[in-house]
Formats: sequence, structure tokens, C-alpha cells
Amino acid sequence: MAEVVEDGFWTQTGELTDEARWLNTDGQHWTLKEAGATCRLQVGDFWQRTFYSPPICKSNAPALLRPFPPDHRVETEFVIEPQNQFDQAGLLVYCHDQCWLKAGIEYADGALRLSTVVTNGFSDWSTQVVATAGCALRVSRTSVQDYVVEVQNEAGAWDFIRIAHLDTKEQDTVRAGLYACAPQQIGGLVRFSRARLQQGIDFAHSA
Repeated sequence: MAEVVEDGFWTQTGELTDEARWLNTDGQHWTLKEAGATCRLQVGDFWQRTFYSPPICKSNAPALLRPFPPDHRVETEFVIEPQNQFDQAGLLVYCHDQCWLKAGIEYADGALRLSTVVTNGFSDWSTQVVATAGCALRVSRTSVQDYVVEVQNEAGAWDFIRIAHLDTKEQDTVRAGLYACAPQQIGGLVRFSRARLQQGIDFAHSA
């Protein structure tokens, strides 16, 4: 079993834990309580260059992050209430604006999509349509540069949906945690019922 390093990103009174930091926000649109966090989606996004013309280069979505060393995993459970195209929420692994990974649920082209975007200079997006607006999700950092994204199925087991590489180095500061944004316009809502960082990798897969 993994040893819990810190069961949460905030205290029971809604204060940030010692190592938790906001990115691209001061947290004013987030409500942190013992039972979870609620966020009204604000304008912003993470995307770099791929597909769209003219190219979209954004790294301004709000997030709540903690240091994320190798042999750790970050986990959350949430429900999103989207209102506009590309409303999204989930987990973010962030090194810098050209090197990051996000995984969660995104509303795109009239459907809810379980999505993962991996960015090493250019963004690589994979999706699958889902029937519900909520999920339990975790990302494990299995080595300095390797990451695994998993979603919890109805039976409670974890299914991996992505094995990814990020160009992160041993000396880099890599952080991970919650993110939520509305690239088009303010409106949607997300409720996170848990968020935690754990030491140890509970993931089995071999060649």
C-alpha cells in the first residue's frame, strides 16, 4: 500500500497546506472545505501549437499544485457541470508552459470526453466519449520522465488510459494537482470531492 504523504491540498479549515500553491490564480473563485473544493470555471487553457490555425499557445488556466517527485501519484474525484465548448477539469502535471500533462473530463463538440493532453512543445490530445460528468482519476510519476494516467471503473479497479513521456529532468521542479478552466467563457462549475498526493506507485504493467 502507498504511504499517504499528505491527504489533501488544503486543511479542514480551507487553508492551503504548506507545499500547495496556486498557479494563474489567487484562488478567489475556489471554495475549499473539509468535504472538498468547488470552483466556478474561469477563462484560461493549457494548449500548445498543434492542429488549430492560427496556432493556439496558452498556459493560463487556474490550478492548485504541489511538488510531484518520482514514485508518487496524485489522485482526485470530481464532477463537472459544463456550459460551453471546451469546459474542462481534472489533474495537471506541470513543469513549465511547454512541458505538462493534463487529464480529466472536457466538454467538446457536444459530448463529455475523458481527455488526456501531453505537451512537449506541441500538445497531443487523446479522448474517449463518456456517459457521465464525473470520474475518479489519478496520475502516477513512475520515473523522472514517465507518467501513467488511470481512471477508476465501476467496480472500483483502476484502468490505465495513457502511458506518457514528459521531457522532465531530475533537476526540474515538477508540480501536480487540480485544474479547471473555461477556454471560451466563464460559466461552468466543478466539484472536487477529494484530492491527495501519495508516495508509492500502485500500478502493474509489463511488456
